[in-house]
Amino acid sequence: MPEISVIVPVYNTAPRLDVCLASLAAQRLPDFEAILVNDGSTDESGAILASWAEKDPRFQVLTRENGGLSAARNTGVAAASGEYLAFLDSDDTLAPDFLSKLYEKALSEDLDLVLCAFAYVYPDGRRVEAPVRHHLSEDPAREYLLSEPMAPVRLFRRALFDGVSFREGILYEDLELTPVFAAKTEKIGFVDEPLYNYYQRGGSIMRSDFSPRQLDIFTVLESVSMRMATLRRFSDFSREIEYLYIEHLLRSAALRFCTAPERKALFARLRETMKKRFPRWRKNPYLKKKSFPFRLIVRLAGGGHYRLIALLRRLKGRL
Repeated sequence: MPEISVIVPVYNTAPRLDVCLASLAAQRLPDFEAILVNDGSTDESGAILASWAEKDPRFQVLTRENGGLSAARNTGVAAASGEYLAFLDSDDTLAPDFLSKLYEKALSEDLDLVLCAFAYVYPDGRRVEAPVRHHLSEDPAREYLLSEPMAPVRLFRRALFDGVSFREGILYEDLELTPVFAAKTEKIGFVDEPLYNYYQRGGSIMRSDFSPRQLDIFTVLESVSMRMATLRRFSDFSREIEYLYIEHLLRSAALRFCTAPERKALFARLRETMKKRFPRWRKNPYLKKKSFPFRLIVRLAGGGHYRLIALLRRLKGRL
């Protein structure tokens, strides 16, 4: 049985697939299996996957009808046999010691979940490093909840996925599961090195326009609250969940919603959601530790000032 199963969902990423899989094959930890899930690709991805499986016995290909990222990940999890699971998106790459450093950390401290820092990589070659944690809390489980909700920058003990799967047909699937794992274990550690390269096909959040699918954020955050209540951990992590609402509604969603035709109604919905769930959100202790630009966007969104947020977006694009 391999130490780690690496699940790679693939859908029409042929231009970057070879470099992605080459970074996986070059891992310094040799004992892993790569489960390559072809999610109904219509480009050359299938042929590339077959070529890698032929030349590297650690690579196996599963083919399914197109069902989206979550469905492909769930297919890979079901087929995995490793003690630990890792996820790699098929247009990203890994540092050579991604698996070895996360696995060594997990073994040495008997951890169920290990996170690493990452880097945004742009088509023009720019590489911007991002921290694994923001040092908002000294408690590992709380700091994990406040980290970027990205499954690919984590190593999971396989048992964490017992009875758990990625919700299919929805955005923000990583965010939805992040609190679930915090409720299941506090044996969480961090590797403060950027070992995962996250390829950016588009621009930054300040330049990302509204899409109706982004309304899924309301559904996902409500699911987070309900799941934590069901697990009887809502009161334990109420401030952290409140912060997730602040970051993902009043900051990230607000920056996109201000470009929507129905932005006035969307901002009213943002404000009403916060009033209903967390009426005292302005007192959140983590918000006070964030940067001035972050707090400015949040305050403007909380006041319904979508025109000012739209203006800041435009000014940011000119800097």
